[in-house]
Amino acid sequence: MGALKRVLVVCTKYDIDGDSPWLTNEFSLALKEKGIDVVVCVVDWSSKANAFEKKIVDGVEVLVFPKKNYRHLGFFGKALKWCQASTGVYPVLCRMYNIDAFDVVVSFSPSSTDRGLVNRLVKKHRVKSFYVLWDFFPFHHHQIGLVPSGPLYWVARMVESYMMSFHDVVALMSQANIEYFEKVWPEHKSKKKVVFPIWGRSTRSKTLKGWCNKRAENGFSGEDFVFVYGGQLNAGRGVEMIFDAASSTPSNVKFMIIGWGDNYESYKRRSEDYSNIVVLPAVSRGEYKELIESCDCGLVLTDSKTDVPTFPSKTFDYLDAGLPILAHVEESTDYGKIVSDEAKAGLWSAGDDVSSFLKNIRLMAEDKARSRSWGNNGYQYLIKELQVSKAVERFVEALDNGEGS
Repeated sequence: MGALKRVLVVCTKYDIDGDSPWLTNEFSLALKEKGIDVVVCVVDWSSKANAFEKKIVDGVEVLVFPKKNYRHLGFFGKALKWCQASTGVYPVLCRMYNIDAFDVVVSFSPSSTDRGLVNRLVKKHRVKSFYVLWDFFPFHHHQIGLVPSGPLYWVARMVESYMMSFHDVVALMSQANIEYFEKVWPEHKSKKKVVFPIWGRSTRSKTLKGWCNKRAENGFSGEDFVFVYGGQLNAGRGVEMIFDAASSTPSNVKFMIIGWGDNYESYKRRSEDYSNIVVLPAVSRGEYKELIESCDCGLVLTDSKTDVPTFPSKTFDYLDAGLPILAHVEESTDYGKIVSDEAKAGLWSAGDDVSSFLKNIRLMAEDKARSRSWGNNGYQYLIKELQVSKAVERFVEALDNGEGS
């Protein structure tokens, strides 16, 4: 296609206050910095917005559509929220803009949340669709117990497959993700697919004073080797492995867990029985960066029982902080090989091999100089491959030519 002039970004998560810019913020801003006119449509899945509003965030035009959560209705409420998806957004956009002027609509997984919007833009207005697939809904959610077996699972799969048919390009985080896509979506195997890793904007600001202060605030000394986990504290996230490992590690090994979720309170209570685990609530992105910069290694943990290959977004913040990575992931992913072989940024283990996970903890903590070297390698890999400007380059190239599988 010709030069991109106008892009519509559709998402369910976008920081409109500027406290914790997210991946969608960074991507939209990078498009604007490239001279592309960007409009962001946020279907507020967090249900924090009370009414429709139009805002300018970092120079980007953002439309926020409120979304009721119906939590008081239990399972029925959750189903109702999904069924409504983006219903009602399309007419508003048509009143505010010349839809035919948009060259591309960018959306993010799961595609079901865009039903009623993206499919109309593609079908009625011939807008090209670029779909970023981060998690394989409903397959991964089913395997970790968030989507039960039976009719709900099959209906979710059917709706997701329907929406998939409208996308021109499917962007996946790694080659293993492309292979998994072809396995679980055989009806969409002919879709154009491109490798599209996570991205971010480097804001590295590590100082010795900040490092010492944050460690002291959380009860860690300069001699400790601190592993940090930042992310969702829900079932199926692998956090239990930290507690399992904590009683079998050297005395200088400590763990910091940062985040929020259904299991936060139980993890907080459980940590009181351990002298080497600290559990902290979710904080602003700025404070989160300061916390992880005070640590020595970033933990990437996933549910090793699933067959869905993942590439956790926390990777960027760890690498940007100059931390090496220690990962324990599902056997189906190529994430560990990317960390150790491509980025040369750390160690990994997989599946049921818990003994290797414990061994890697000791190896990481025993040789601090080598760990720092891995951290430096990871930062250089980030600068070369994971900057948001690189993501925009990949985006434009995928639309301009026949790149992809």
